[in-house]
Amino acid sequence: MEQASKNLSLFVANTRNFNIKLQPEHLEGALQQTNINTLEVTVQRGTHDAPQDEIFQVPAYENQTILDVVSWIQHYADPSLTYRFACRVGMCGSCAMMVNGAPRWACRTHVNKVLDKNKMHIAPLRNLPVIKDLAVDMDPFFDKWI
Repeated sequence: MEQASKNLSLFVANTRNFNIKLQPEHLEGALQQTNINTLEVTVQRGTHDAPQDEIFQVPAYENQTILDVVSWIQHYADPSLTYRFACRVGMCGSCAMMVNGAPRWACRTHVNKVLDKNKMHIAPLRNLPVIKDLAVDMDPFFDKWI
């Protein structure tokens, strides 16, 4: 399994070195060839007016958080994915998003606690204006504290 993980890392690194955007079918094939367990992650994309779901196959790892999952998607599958986090710099809660319909801190929520049949759905927080993808305008939240 360790060698399979190294092979996948090399595959992904080479695509980035040559400025190649991984297409889902390329990534899915690479993951199948390496026999790495994957998660089916559905991410709500777009804005509040025009949301759409996009499905990603993400490698599964031990002690993986939701933040690890969205970071992996942005780094290796779709660099245009927009989300917010400021963990460990005094902005606790900035990484919050909806995971399978419940509000969660992405940095503290472990994937194995929220998986539903090896699948999960990630969306922006409800009741806050969506800027893009998983990033919401936190001003209404902070206005209540001032």
